[in-house]
Amino acid sequence: MTSEESRPGPVDSMVELRLTFQPPYDAQQVGHFLRARTVAGLETHDDAVGGWIHRRVIQLPSGPTTVEVSVGDDHVLVRTDRDLPDTSQLEAIVRQWLDLDAEPQLINETLSRDEVLRPLVRSRPGMRVPTTVDAWETLVRAIVGQQVSVAGATTVLGRLVSAARTSLEPTLEPFPDALAVADLGVDRIAQLGMPGARARSLALVAQTVATGEVDLCNPDHAALRVQLLAMPGIGPWTVNYMQLRGLGDRDAFPETDLIVKNNTRRLGLPEKTSDLALYSQKWSPWRAYAAHHIWSLPKE
Repeated sequence: MTSEESRPGPVDSMVELRLTFQPPYDAQQVGHFLRARTVAGLETHDDAVGGWIHRRVIQLPSGPTTVEVSVGDDHVLVRTDRDLPDTSQLEAIVRQWLDLDAEPQLINETLSRDEVLRPLVRSRPGMRVPTTVDAWETLVRAIVGQQVSVAGATTVLGRLVSAARTSLEPTLEPFPDALAVADLGVDRIAQLGMPGARARSLALVAQTVATGEVDLCNPDHAALRVQLLAMPGIGPWTVNYMQLRGLGDRDAFPETDLIVKNNTRRLGLPEKTSDLALYSQKWSPWRAYAAHHIWSLPKE
C-alpha cells in the first residue's frame, strides 16, 4: 500500500453511480481479495467500520480517471474525480471487476448439487469472483505471479508501476500499457525482482500486445488461449488466470493451481490434474465460483 504522503485525498466526485447487485454479496471476501492485491502507486485500500473503500486509476477511452468504490447493502457506490463522457464504459468495467451481475441463487443451486461443495456454498452464499479492470493488467499480474506468493507478486507489480511512471507527482498512476512495459526492456524488468526467464517472457508478451500481434480484446477466447499458450513462459496456470480474472470467464477453472490442488485433495476430490478437470465439469458453467470456494477453505 502507498505511504500516507503518496495517498490521494478523497475523490472530489463529479460522477457518482449506484450499481445494484443481487444479494447476497460477500463484501468481506471481495474486500480481502482487493486488499491483498493492492499495488502501490496504482491503488489504495482502506478498511472502514462495516466496509471498505478501494481507490484506483482506471483507463477509459477519454483518459485515466481515479475511481473510488465501496459496497452498500444492495449496491456498489462508484465515485470519480472528473466528469466523464464514457460513464457507460466505467459502469461495465466496475460491474465485471466486482462481479455485480452474478446470480447467486442460480450459482449456488448448481454447485450445491455436489455434496462436497454443498457445505462450502452454505457457509459462503454470497461468494463472488472479482476480476481486474483490464485484460492487459491481468496478463501482467498472471506472469509476475507465477510461482510466487500474492504478496511477492504485488511488491514486484508496485516496482513495475513505479519504473514506468510518467509523473513525479505523488499521485496514483494508470497501470503501464504494453508499450511502456516493452520499453523497459528485459534487463530493467529483471531488476524489479523477476527471474530472467520470466522477465524475458513479460518483455516478449508486452511487445506482441503493443504491436497488436496479440489482441487481448479478441472475443474468441479459445483462439486467444491457443495463441498465449504458444508463447514462451506462458502455461496453463497463466492462461487460466487470464481467463478467470481478465476475461471474466465464469466457467474457467485453474486445475493446475497449487492451492486448488492441495484443497481438493483435502476434500477427497481427484488429485490428478486431468481427473480434477474432468470432475469439475459437474460445476459448469460456474466453475470459477467453485474455485473460489475451494480457495477459501480454511488452512489446516
